Amino acid sequence: MKNLPPEVAALLQHGAALTSTVAETVGHRELDRLLASGTLRPFPRIGGVLVHPTKDDRWTAYAAVQLRCPGAAASRRLACWLFRAAPFDTPQPAHVEYLSSKRSRLAEVSHTATLPIEDVGFVAGIRVTSPARTLADLGTVCDRDLVERVGEQLLHKSLTTEDQLYATADRLRRRGRRGVAALDQFLKRRGRGTPPTESDLETRFLQASRALGFPEPTYRQYPVARPGLEPLRIDFAWRTAQDLILVEVDGAATHANPDALVADLRRQNALQGLRPVLLRFTAEEIDRQTRYIEVGLAPWLAQRQVQGVEPHFGQPAA
Repeated sequence: MKNLPPEVAALLQHGAALTSTVAETVGHRELDRLLASGTLRPFPRIGGVLVHPTKDDRWTAYAAVQLRCPGAAASRRLACWLFRAAPFDTPQPAHVEYLSSKRSRLAEVSHTATLPIEDVGFVAGIRVTSPARTLADLGTVCDRDLVERVGEQLLHKSLTTEDQLYATADRLRRRGRRGVAALDQFLKRRGRGTPPTESDLETRFLQASRALGFPEPTYRQYPVARPGLEPLRIDFAWRTAQDLILVEVDGAATHANPDALVADLRRQNALQGLRPVLLRFTAEEIDRQTRYIEVGLAPWLAQRQVQGVEPHFGQPAA
C-alpha cells in the first residue's frame, strides 16, 4: 500500500473499500488514476469494491463481509482458522461454506452488537471473537475432542489463559449459552494448573489413550534434570506405585535430520539413570493404529472398561 495516498490506505486496512467511499475521499479524478495505474482494481462481485492487489489476498472474502456488515466478527471455525489452530490451519478456510449474497455474511460470523467488548478482538485487521469466546462457541458446531484440540493450542500459544477460559465459561453458562458444556468438559479433563500440550499430536495421543481406558497422565512436560544442562522435558509421565512410565510422541521431525537424531540419542542417554519405562508412539499409531498404544501401555497401567469408544481426529463436517 506504499503507493496509496495515506487517506486511501486508511480505508483499505482490510484490503477493500467501497468505490463511493474512496471517491468521496480523494475525488473521482484521483480514483480514475489509481484504477488506471493498477494501484487499485475493481472487485465487482461484491458491488464495486476496490481491492488493493496484495501478495496474499486470502482476506478478500471476509473483507467484503466487514464492508457490508460492519458489525461482523469471525467466529467458531473461521476464528480458529485465523488463530491457526489445527485441524483448521489449512491454507484456505475450506470449512467456510459460502458467502451469502442476501445478508453478506459468512457461515462463521457473529454480530459484534450481540458480543460484550471483552469477547471481540482483531487478527491481521480482521474482527474476530476472542480466543476464550471462540472456544465456548466452537462447542455448538464441533465435538468435544475438537474443542480440546483447539483449546490446548490456544493455551500453548498464550492466546488465552486458564483464568480467562474459566471466567468466560462461568459468564456464558449463566446466560444459558449453547456450547459451554464442551468448554466445561475440556477444563474438567485437564484440571487447573496443568501445562498445555505442546503440539496437536500430543493432544491426539491424550485422546487416544483416554479412549482406550487409560487414566490421565500424572504429569505433562515431565522435567528430567541434567547436570550443567537444561532439563529434558518428556511429553507425558505416569507415576505408579512401582514404576515411572514415560511416553514420547514422535512427529514427522523425529530423525528427519542429523541434529534431530543426535538430540534424540542424548535424550535416551539422559534417561538411563532414572531407569524408567520409556515408550514412544508415532503419529501413524496415534491416528490409525491405536492397538499399538494399548499393547504398549497395558502392562504398566490399569484400564477401565470402554465399549467401542474411538477418538475423532478428522476435519469436522461443515
